[in-house]
Amino acid sequence: MSVDREELLTRLRRVPDRLDRLVEDHPRDLLCQAGAGGAWGAVEILSFLRDWDAVVGDRLSLMLTEDDPEFEDEDPDLWSIERDYHTEEPSNVVKEFRSGREELVARLEKLNDVAWSRTGHLPDGTRITIEELVQQLTRSDKQQLASLREMLD
Repeated sequence: MSVDREELLTRLRRVPDRLDRLVEDHPRDLLCQAGAGGAWGAVEILSFLRDWDAVVGDRLSLMLTEDDPEFEDEDPDLWSIERDYHTEEPSNVVKEFRSGREELVARLEKLNDVAWSRTGHLPDGTRITIEELVQQLTRSDKQQLASLREMLD
C-alpha cells in the first residue's frame, strides 16, 4: 500500500475519536438543536457522516464487483427529513458511525493496487477511482468536522 493511501486510511481512522472529543462535553439539547437559518444542527451532521459512510461502502462494493458502475444520485437534505435526523440520539449516532467507519477502513486496508484503481461513475458522469472516492470522503470529513467545531465552540 502506498504511503498516500496509508495516510488516507489514517485520516479515516481518526474521525470517530475526533467526533467523540467534539461532542463529549456538550449536552444532548445542544447537539439536537437545529442549525441557524435552517442549516443542519450537530445531530444532522453526525447522522450524515454515518449515512454517507454507508453510501461510500455501497459504492465501494459496486466498484469491486462491477466494471465501471454508475452511481445513483443522493440527496442528504432529503435523508435528513425522511430519516428524522433531528430525533436521533447523538451518542448512538456516533457509536454507529464508529462501527461503520471501522468496517469501511478494514475493507479498504485489504485492497491491492489494482483494486484501488477500479472505477465507477458519479451521478454527474465523472469517472472516479476507489482512491479518489476515499480522497473525497476525507475532504467531506474535514468539512463536516469544521462545521461541527464552529457550531459547538
